[in-house]
Amino acid sequence: MLKAKPTIDSSAPTLVTAFGGMGGVEFGAILSKMIRPIASIELNPKKPVISDRFEIIHDKNFSEFGHCFIKQTVQQVDYSVIAKPFWFHASPVCSNFSIANSLGIKESKQDISNAENVVRGINILNPQIFTLEQVPAFERGKSFKLICNALIEDDYCYHWKVVDMADYGIPQERKRLWLLAWKNGCSPWKFPPMQTRVGWWQAVKDIPFQASSMLQGQAIAIESYLYQSHANILLVERLPAGVEIKIREADQPSITIRRMMFTDKYSIKSKEKHSLINRYRFLDAMIEGKFRALNLKHIQRLCSFPDWMVVPHNVCDIPAVVGVGMGYACSPLFVKQLIECNLSNSN
Repeated sequence: MLKAKPTIDSSAPTLVTAFGGMGGVEFGAILSKMIRPIASIELNPKKPVISDRFEIIHDKNFSEFGHCFIKQTVQQVDYSVIAKPFWFHASPVCSNFSIANSLGIKESKQDISNAENVVRGINILNPQIFTLEQVPAFERGKSFKLICNALIEDDYCYHWKVVDMADYGIPQERKRLWLLAWKNGCSPWKFPPMQTRVGWWQAVKDIPFQASSMLQGQAIAIESYLYQSHANILLVERLPAGVEIKIREADQPSITIRRMMFTDKYSIKSKEKHSLINRYRFLDAMIEGKFRALNLKHIQRLCSFPDWMVVPHNVCDIPAVVGVGMGYACSPLFVKQLIECNLSNSN
């Protein structure tokens, strides 16, 4: 990944995001050097401490581009005070559409409200380009249909498909629905060409590893795996007993980064359910017989966040925020390719 932070011309087309999270789209825009992020709307009212940490990350990484972090929900925000951008992106909260709920989507009133207020943003901001990122099951919900119908009414053309980030050079398996929309009369936006797949080991091998201890479930999974393979470098999930543990060889993209890797169900101190219980070990690697732990720097690479990203110490000591934030974020490298594919010839 690029070691030095790019600069962007102040006259570059601008970007506003809703559900900004960790800033994956913003990082991708900066990597492209063609789009300037100016505002991110982000607030999880049930877990405001997470949004507080995201605000710190945004301020440390995007402030020189004239960017502001709007700590409000999409229901609360006054879109009319935001400068009209070239591009408006939304990644609504997706827990109700996750694989765990794929057999029977339980779309909530909150999901519908989020979609309605994304539409409100499209109406007021009137961007030339609108994009949406979500889990694949989102296309079966009313929220998706609501947004698509609104785009047609607002004179946009659009297309969408489910893409695997591993097909675009990101060293992680990650399937997501992406919708690309453009105002009628503007140049259509297309998906970037696929890239050669990159193995997880190639992406992280230059970052130091720490010693780790093998859990019983990992030992069983590795033993079973090695009956069929003679690989000497493996990536191994570190999950609680009873959960299926996935394994990947060196030349394969990483396992999908998931919330359960970074959080436990109960607080060690109180034994009560808590949303920010850290697991300081979340992925392991077996490297030529030695068992090693991956850290957040490795996760940063696997999620295609740039090496120059600044994560202050008062944020990076909370893996449940940083790890989940990067795992849930849009892949910056994919966003970079999307921008380059559609804007390079116009500059």
